[in-house]
Amino acid sequence: MSFLLISLPPAAIEKPHLAMGYLLGSLKSNKIDYHFMDLNIELYHRRAEFGIEDMWQNYDVNWSEGDCFRRWKTSLSPLLEERARDIAGSPIRVIGIGANRSNHKLASYFAGLIKQRNPSICVVMGGPLFSSVKELHILDDHCADIFVRGEGEMFLPRLINALLEERSISGGNFINRMIANKQVIDVINGDIDAIPFPCYDNFDINCYRAGFLSMLASRGCVSSCAFCADNQIWKPYRGRSVDNILSEITMHYDHGFHVFEFNDSAINGNTRVLTDLCRGIIKSKIKLTWLGNFIPRKGMPRELFAIMAQSGCYELRFGVETGSQRIHRSMHKIVDLTSAEGYLRYAHEEGIHVSVNIMVGFPNEEQADFDMTLDFLERTKASIEKFSVVLPFLIYPMSEVDQCPERFGIKIPEDQHSRKEYQHWYTDEGNTLELRLQRLDTVVKFAHANGIQVGFTRAEF
Repeated sequence: MSFLLISLPPAAIEKPHLAMGYLLGSLKSNKIDYHFMDLNIELYHRRAEFGIEDMWQNYDVNWSEGDCFRRWKTSLSPLLEERARDIAGSPIRVIGIGANRSNHKLASYFAGLIKQRNPSICVVMGGPLFSSVKELHILDDHCADIFVRGEGEMFLPRLINALLEERSISGGNFINRMIANKQVIDVINGDIDAIPFPCYDNFDINCYRAGFLSMLASRGCVSSCAFCADNQIWKPYRGRSVDNILSEITMHYDHGFHVFEFNDSAINGNTRVLTDLCRGIIKSKIKLTWLGNFIPRKGMPRELFAIMAQSGCYELRFGVETGSQRIHRSMHKIVDLTSAEGYLRYAHEEGIHVSVNIMVGFPNEEQADFDMTLDFLERTKASIEKFSVVLPFLIYPMSEVDQCPERFGIKIPEDQHSRKEYQHWYTDEGNTLELRLQRLDTVVKFAHANGIQVGFTRAEF
């Protein structure tokens, strides 16, 4: 065993981690001798033992900040030190760790423990955190030997073989350079049909709560929403072929998985592919259930919703965000509200559960814009089962708003620098956290008054 891949918390607890599944699939396909350590799911099931029961409460819990950081550092250090000793004394020569904005301090700490005990072990880090040069600066200079940016599935086996054989990496599609005092390899994104299917042989499926799998039919997004980082991380937008997607579905189906969640930014990024995929599922006679995200833009025919329902679509999460077309333009979001009203109704009439994402308090949102959101919800409430996400506008790392806050009139208090404190941004026009929370409360009360479920919301900071 020469290579160890490590999954750190916080990560998915309902289903296996899709990114790790892709990496493991590529390692298996390339016959790499590897082992997988799923520390995320192990620690989740042992959370009471360590007094960290609430640290997987929702996807916005950040293990690199404040109380979360102090708690895991205090409670998990003995376990991490023990694991580091075991790894350092094993035949493992290369370690891969996925890092993100939420776990980067844990990743740095754990990698540092291993390197202290065995400096000859090579640590490779990858993940969406490294898509921005700005984000590279938050990592310890000595926590890893190599940082990989971009799609690592096709590149990782080549890198591992080169490291084990102590030779330079051969082949194209990457740039090797020094950035922020770190060796960074930029992988040039390619044909995603060529990426091996995710492999879950190394996951204990019984440890996960939901019993379904994530999938991707595309990477990137056809929209360029100012609040989202997907269009920065996955460039350009690329879709898989229908045959490739169907082959993966069939493989997982034969392994007993009948429910799939498409993690695409928008399952309707390519309407023709979505239509042909649904028809392919229907023709195959596979009985499955699936759900995904849907951009309510122009040009979606009524027939599409019937085909989706027939193929097993159980739920669509509509990225509406706001009922103001003016704010959609400010967000750079390709939503057409007139079309959206029809789409919500069509989906509901076909028996598809309709979920809607709501975001209040975009920087230039005025009271009139917020009133339009309430009016839109009033007109469409008969079709909506759930508000999947209700949030005050947050500054997400690597988004356009994060990179250029002045472009949106955003101001950050001088003494507040962490991601958590970025929620306290304000504008000269009076858009404050207090105002945003008031509007959020109004939307939540609307949901309760109209029998609409509320999924994830964040009312306290």
